[in-house]
Amino acid sequence: MIPRFIHFMDEFPLNTNGKINKNQLPQPSDRGEEDNRHASPPRNELDMQLKDVWMRVLDVQDIGIFDDFFAIGGHSLLVVKLEVELEKEGFDCEDLDIFKHNTIFDLSEYFAEKQNGYS
Repeated sequence: MIPRFIHFMDEFPLNTNGKINKNQLPQPSDRGEEDNRHASPPRNELDMQLKDVWMRVLDVQDIGIFDDFFAIGGHSLLVVKLEVELEKEGFDCEDLDIFKHNTIFDLSEYFAEKQNGYS
């Protein structure tokens, strides 16, 4: 487990007990990636279909094809939900597929190869 982003701080925000106040820590969305999501639009119908499913599961307004599922709010329970939603859309998918291919781009490439008999 390697962090994708590190935010350096001069000091931690503390509560009255002297413990770290987690509510005042910067959120991952503070790193400016929200604006970059529009830079990687879907390339084709498969990307668009996957994007729609991911946005429903993650409950986000927009997502780019290179956004990492886990970096934008995904976790192991949502992997299961994503798997179910993908199967409803006709994709043959397992939990491990999402862990291995954790961007829309990678998952789209995987499904395309699988459909063509390469995987």
